[in-house]
Amino acid sequence: MMPATQADQRFEALVAWKAAYKAAHGKDPDIEHVKNALGVYIAHGTMPPVGNGNGAATVKMAEIVPLPVVAELVKTRKPRAARAAPATVEAPKVLTTFDPAAIPFEGEPISFTRIAATGERTDTAALLDDVLAFVKRYIVLPEEHHYVAVALWILHTWGINAFDMTPRLALESPEPQSGKTLVLEVLNVLLNKAIFSLNVSVAALFRVIDDGTRPILFDEVDAIFSQTKGDPGKEDLRGVLNGGYSRGATVLRVKMPGAVLQEFHVFAPVALAAIGKLPATLESRAIIIHMRRRTPDEPVERFRARIVRKTAVPLIERLTEWAPLYEDELRTAEPDIPDEIDDRAQDIWEPLIAIADLAGGDWPERTRRAAVAIHRGRGLDDSSSGVLLLRAIKAAFDKSGVLIGGSLKITTENLMTVINGNDEYPFGGWNNGGGMHSRNLNAMLKPYGVHSLDIKFSGGTRKGFEKVAFADAWSRYTPDLAPSPSATSATDPRLNRNLTSTRKPRKSRISR
Repeated sequence: MMPATQADQRFEALVAWKAAYKAAHGKDPDIEHVKNALGVYIAHGTMPPVGNGNGAATVKMAEIVPLPVVAELVKTRKPRAARAAPATVEAPKVLTTFDPAAIPFEGEPISFTRIAATGERTDTAALLDDVLAFVKRYIVLPEEHHYVAVALWILHTWGINAFDMTPRLALESPEPQSGKTLVLEVLNVLLNKAIFSLNVSVAALFRVIDDGTRPILFDEVDAIFSQTKGDPGKEDLRGVLNGGYSRGATVLRVKMPGAVLQEFHVFAPVALAAIGKLPATLESRAIIIHMRRRTPDEPVERFRARIVRKTAVPLIERLTEWAPLYEDELRTAEPDIPDEIDDRAQDIWEPLIAIADLAGGDWPERTRRAAVAIHRGRGLDDSSSGVLLLRAIKAAFDKSGVLIGGSLKITTENLMTVINGNDEYPFGGWNNGGGMHSRNLNAMLKPYGVHSLDIKFSGGTRKGFEKVAFADAWSRYTPDLAPSPSATSATDPRLNRNLTSTRKPRKSRISR
């Protein structure tokens, strides 16, 4: 009799497992149970527990069949007594970890798990190019620098152990059907053990991400944050998402009985999709992409998850190879960050720029251009009312300021008229269309340390403001509007000290 083929041996293993399952549950397993069991066996050579409520019965298969790692479903059939000699099968790479939930059992099972590193250095630039090209096949983003950001963000999730910061990737749009969910679906294919969720409690979230390596893909998050008023659970969720961009952020809980204090780490990569705007505190930690509906002249391939997962297998294998090879190099990187973006933006872009510098070629320049373009492009809509008011006041001084005693001044009445009449700002619509009142103005300027004064104008003494009083606030909150030190020092020596101070070189926030 000819020796049994590997398929026959796998068949025998499956028959034994089905018998154990029936003994435990009193019925045959359905097709999905069979597929999942076979997927576990293919990867490990051990059938999963059948479970009967009083323990678990496990069928060991190590002695029955060697440990081939192949992606092939076994059809239920009777083994034949004699077969042709089995073909020689080349042993594939050995899996080092296995996540049964990662196998998409639609058709052939495919494993998206980490594979043993070969020790050969992967070309980071080529990998980034291929990830970017893969993304472009299925989604349309507004600008080229958004593709650059997404490709780098994907790689940073694989190398997350090297970083102390992880930017949130925020997908916002004014209307539905703008491609936000599709971006998350593509990310779900390319990321390592990502969690794709429409809703999640705080307790579930921080327990899932406690290891700091699982990316979170959060769709329709606007439905959650639009209902946060009076809901401490949703505010807690916002706090976890805000704090989790920085390594070391934790959530503390008391476990009863015994009042045992437990600490959960909430550092993890997060991508969010929302109609409208996310909370400002979350946006400040995010790379924001304003999605829009695709037009007919922007063709892409249709996204079919089952087919795309197969297509992505070689890319996934390269990503799993890449991460451990460069982790130490990225951990000690200290990239130069563009001064054109603010401190928070510099923090969140640092991991991506470190990867770009590692890649070399044109990636360092492209990445820095993308960082500046994305954060400069946020525009006035992303500013608070206070910052908008500072901008509107600057425009009012430029238009209607009066030079008195060597400095520009303006009456409160004239300032209000100019601000409320400027259609670039929202203040004319305040108070049911009556515009901003002087009491609104004074209340909003108080936190910036600016107050109205009694000033002598040509028509008499009136309430008003000096331009020099705003210099400190402009330098801190609207640096693009701040006057140069030489322009202010003559009128207020104190400002010369503030504006000419040199910022110390930034210390890298990448993990050491």
